[in-house]
Amino acid sequence: MNVTPTAHHDRVVSSSVTKVPAKLLHATFERILQRPENTMMTTAQRLRREGVAHGRTQHGIELVLRQLTRRFGKLPADVVERIKTAKVGELDRWAVRLLDAKTLAAVFAKR
Repeated sequence: MNVTPTAHHDRVVSSSVTKVPAKLLHATFERILQRPENTMMTTAQRLRREGVAHGRTQHGIELVLRQLTRRFGKLPADVVERIKTAKVGELDRWAVRLLDAKTLAAVFAKR
């Protein structure tokens, strides 16, 4: 394709635009003209999902800490840190285990 710069450095004029296949040209314009609100909605939806997951994790952390403290008293710092860095699945597992556990160690025992 022959490209000839104009006097304006930010613009380029092509003398052979007609050689670009119509489907490629159409697809290119579709990408360029993509509606920004569609992109923003995708970003908003992703951020909402992440926020919900983070909120669920934070709630689980607070709940497990409260329940363990009520059941076993003041928790060692390493246990608190372990709970604060846990994934949702671990928090759920510990929340169920603490209902029947006789000791704090039993809540976190490998099974």
